[in-house]
Amino acid sequence: MSTASENKMSKKNPVNQSLKNQYNTRPILLQLMGFPLDISDNVYNQDTVKPKWESVLCHLKENPTEASYVEDGYYPLDEALWIQTDPVPLQVVVRLLRTFPKAVSAQTYQIAKHNPYTLPEVIRLLRGSDIGATFTCERSKLIQLMGFPKLKIDQDYIQNDVVPDWEKVRSRLVSHPEEASIMEEQCYPLADALWIQNNPVPLDIVQTLISLCPESLNDEAFVNASENEKIDPNVLSLMFRLDQSILNKNRVPHQKSA
Repeated sequence: MSTASENKMSKKNPVNQSLKNQYNTRPILLQLMGFPLDISDNVYNQDTVKPKWESVLCHLKENPTEASYVEDGYYPLDEALWIQTDPVPLQVVVRLLRTFPKAVSAQTYQIAKHNPYTLPEVIRLLRGSDIGATFTCERSKLIQLMGFPKLKIDQDYIQNDVVPDWEKVRSRLVSHPEEASIMEEQCYPLADALWIQNNPVPLDIVQTLISLCPESLNDEAFVNASENEKIDPNVLSLMFRLDQSILNKNRVPHQKSA
């Protein structure tokens, strides 16, 4: 048997001790979701949690305050979305969200996304509930055309998942050149492009990205290009030539003292 903490996402929010149950027992709402009565009982997993969703919905309508209960950084909304044996129905998620809107967070969305049984309508609901765009903020169109996920919060991708469309990237750089200068997560589009191994970035696009945003030719760009075994060797040569040209252009002429 594995513990609950081994099955869930790692905690991102601190525990709010003021909301914890003073009697060391979980509220009825969580018990109806299939969780053990005793808070100290953490020996449960996806196979042992058997929710009674109709009872959950009825209880939640009569006892709305239980939606704000928090245990180890998880609200009932998070717990409900974690369950796989019988995925939480849309109606229950709606009621939990409307009863205690503060429960939704980036952690909530990640739990739902990592549950392969989460209903697509539930994902749409969670995205819509993110009024402040804290976890549904999108990457620029340029980066999306490079093959990266649409949402910034989606970080669980690997090299093989990133499939660029360089022809569309070329067109995007012509129609929206300003996107070459957009830094996302402390990273310029140039560095992202140089990281891609599945169909490496063409030489002309590297040159265009640098010409549109010279400051993107930084240490990270050189590191990504050097670590990418699939990239055209001429790319690094081009980067060094352009780097030297930029340095010479920005160098202040030495003035002799009188």
